[in-house]
Amino acid sequence: QITRPALRTAGCLSTVWGSCKRFSTAIQSCLCLTHWPGICTIFHTSGYDTQTIVNNNGSTEYGLFQINNKFWCRDNQILQSRNICDISCDKFLDDDLTDDMICAKKILDKEGIDYWLAHKPLCSEKLEQWHCEKL
Repeated sequence: QITRPALRTAGCLSTVWGSCKRFSTAIQSCLCLTHWPGICTIFHTSGYDTQTIVNNNGSTEYGLFQINNKFWCRDNQILQSRNICDISCDKFLDDDLTDDMICAKKILDKEGIDYWLAHKPLCSEKLEQWHCEKL
C-alpha cells in the first residue's frame, strides 16, 4: 500500500512535465511500477499538464490524470458524485501529485488502464517511442 509520506518522499510535485523522462521518473517512483503504459495515455489525456480541465458530456475531468467528477472526486457541479477517492476535484489541479497518484491507483485497481479512453486507440501498440531512458 502506498502511503502519503512515501509519495511525498518520492518527490511527486510538478505543474507541467516537459518530458517523458521527467514524467516517467515521477510515475515510477510514486506508483512503485517499473513500467506503466500510462505514460503515453497521460500524454494524450492531459499533455502532462496538471492544470488541464476538460468538460465531457455533462461531467468534468481534472488534472494530469483527468479524474472525473461523476465518480472519483467532488465539486459543486455534480452534487451526487460517488467521490470514491474522497477528495475535492480541485486538489488534482495543484502542484502536489500525491493525491492524484493515490486516486489514479484506485482507478487502475478498479477499472484498469482502459478507464482512460486514449489508452486503447493511441497507446496499446508500438510503444517504443514512449520508453524513456533507463532510470
